[in-house]
Amino acid sequence: MSTIDTIQSRWGGAAVVVGPSVSSYAYKFFVAIETMAMRVHSAFERQQSRRELMRLSDQQLDDIGVTRAEALREAGRPIWY
Repeated sequence: MSTIDTIQSRWGGAAVVVGPSVSSYAYKFFVAIETMAMRVHSAFERQQSRRELMRLSDQQLDDIGVTRAEALREAGRPIWY
């Protein structure tokens, strides 16, 4: 559905322009809220993964091919990266 719908009027066949429906605004609002919630959730998952990375021993880090310095650098990144 487009934001502006053209509707044929029953009276004289004149076109009536109707603005966006409230439901389309509500839909866009809830999509924006859902997108924001998913981004926040992803950021917290990344932060949790970084905390778990820091709990690994040097041997475990070596097993996955990560040095302690790389793990520290990753753990120090802001939550939004």
